[in-house]
Amino acid sequence: MKKILITLLFGMFLMIPQESHAQFFKQLGKVAENVGKNMLDNATNGPFQASAEKATCTVTDVTCVLQTVTRVDANLQFAATIQNEKDDDVNMEFSNVRVVDTEGNSYDCSVTPNKNMELLSGVPVKVTITAFNVPQQIKKFTLVRLGTASEGKVEWRGVTF
Repeated sequence: MKKILITLLFGMFLMIPQESHAQFFKQLGKVAENVGKNMLDNATNGPFQASAEKATCTVTDVTCVLQTVTRVDANLQFAATIQNEKDDDVNMEFSNVRVVDTEGNSYDCSVTPNKNMELLSGVPVKVTITAFNVPQQIKKFTLVRLGTASEGKVEWRGVTF
């Protein structure tokens, strides 16, 4: 099927006048350049595998794993999963979201899907912590924390990507 489609497109291409060929190749070159640029941007902006020197979770029977860090413009997105291992469901309201780099700078943050989550027993939930306006040169963080008012906190220390 692919060979037939390519043959038809090539045949149509041969039927186009010569001056159109140059314009076609010029546009094709621009498309290839944009694709290459996007691939390079994705390679330099992540997602990068994240690692933490220490990960703690003071919420009983909840497993928290930091997975990747992705740069989107001037913001960093920390992707993690949180899974309730209890037999009962757990409600968590993240009231204290903090990201602090190794230079002591603290960043404005948000968490998605939202600040109030219901963790069903045995079901992992994807969480994204976004830190806003983080300089390009910052690659290590002293603290990434999701704190709750009553249940406890989830935090990663010494996060690199």
